[in-house]
Order: sequence, then structure tokens, then C-alpha cells
Amino acid sequence: LLSVQLSPSHRRLVVHGHAVDLTCEVPAVAGEWGRWLGIFQAESWPDGVTPARGRVLPFTPEDVMRCVSPNAVAAHYPEQILDIYREGEQYWLVDDRWGICHLNILKRTWTSWVIAQPRLDNVRLLEMSILWPMAQVLRGKGLHLLPAVGVSRDGFSLLLISAANLTAELQALASAGFKIIGQ
Repeated sequence: LLSVQLSPSHRRLVVHGHAVDLTCEVPAVAGEWGRWLGIFQAESWPDGVTPARGRVLPFTPEDVMRCVSPNAVAAHYPEQILDIYREGEQYWLVDDRWGICHLNILKRTWTSWVIAQPRLDNVRLLEMSILWPMAQVLRGKGLHLLPAVGVSRDGFSLLLISAANLTAELQALASAGFKIIGQ
């Protein structure tokens, strides 16, 4: 087994059997990852494992410009409130609320650059800079992560799948005696 002492900004995860190497240098995001990703944290991976790799960095124009391709074309997704560009296996997600993300689906890598004053709360920032890109790169290995929450009461369980924020609904369900069993 491969076991190495990691820096505070570096995490090794196993997400439903898939290795993920994650580095985060944005305090607002790193402050949330223990709560949202702590259950996936691993001390080591078996030898020979090639992990997906993600980085979350502060936005600097120089770094971003080195990774953006002038040949990328806009991908039209009318339901999105952000811009997505594509060139081959590479994608760039541009969202003026928080920053930009570069994905390489074949290499299973992503880098997210977070602007200095994002207009998203820290949990949403973690979702956009880590969870969404991680879901995209792991999908190619057969793992489909969904924006969902599981609730249960008296032997009845329900899976709520929604891209919308369900905080008010979850509070009402918790007040009615439901337990949140997975999110």
C-alpha cells in the first residue's frame, strides 16, 4: 500500500471504489471539505492505482490563460447558467459567480480556479469547484454521482434527486421526523 504524509491542502480519497487525489489552496473550499468529503478520505491506495486528480487554486489570469485553448468552441446547453467550451476531451466551464474549471475527461483531471470574491456560499463553491468536476471525470469510469439526498422515517425511505437547493424542504422533513441518511 502507498502511504505518504500529506499536506493540509492535499487529500487522498476513495469515492465508491475510485481513487481521487485532491489538492485545494482556496481556504473557503478547504474549510468545507472535511464535512462533505471526509467520509471518502483514505490514508493510502493499493499499489498501481491511477487516481483522478483535482486541484482547486486561487484565480490568476496567467495560470488560467496557460490552460485555455484558442480552438475551444462553445457547447450549447440552454439549461445552464454558465458557459461551457470544448475541444476534444477537454472542457472549460466558465461561471462568473465563482471562477473557471478545466476538465480533461481522458486524463481524469480537473483544475478549478476560484475568483477572489465569489458570489456563492462556501458549500456551493465546493460543489462547483470539486464535486461537479469530480462527477464528470469519474463518470467515464462508470461512477455516476447525482445531486441527491436520502431520507427515511418508520421504514419508509425516499431519494430526492434535484439540482436545486433543498434546504427548506429538508428542514421540513426533519421537523416531521425524517432522518437524512445520505447526501
